[in-house]
Amino acid sequence: MTISLLICAVAYLAPLPSPEIICAAAPELDRISQEQDVPWEVLLALGYHESRWTLDARNPKTGALGLFQQIPRWSPLGASDLVTLAGALDGLNHTLSWIRSFERSGGSVSAVLCTYGSGRAAWCARQGTRGSTYSRTVERLAGPLILLGRMIESQPETEHY
Repeated sequence: MTISLLICAVAYLAPLPSPEIICAAAPELDRISQEQDVPWEVLLALGYHESRWTLDARNPKTGALGLFQQIPRWSPLGASDLVTLAGALDGLNHTLSWIRSFERSGGSVSAVLCTYGSGRAAWCARQGTRGSTYSRTVERLAGPLILLGRMIESQPETEHY
């Protein structure tokens, strides 16, 4: 089973909101996961935590937009792009690349999530492996997705006649 198919299966079985959006994003989520060294389950949890997988989500208080609640002024993409699937995924990949470019942001998933949620890499570095409340919340949401993915992967493929 490919990772893209596994992501789609987990989206429907979890059940996560908007599984059709997640399935459409699955190949790109797999690629981003590998490039940024962040488990795909964490990316699913991040989308759930930020917008409940709502493409046109808007936060009137912060101005954050889209699936991953990106701030337009900190994104190379325009506001109208961030509320599309392709734009949201491009924005996520760009932000994770930017976070990874700072040595002080740390290499752990907790440190990357802390910086993603707060924008303060130096503060997150001082938090150590514990991360922040934000990173612990996203990782806690990812836990059941990891277990479900492992359960699906461990099932033998059978042919029915």
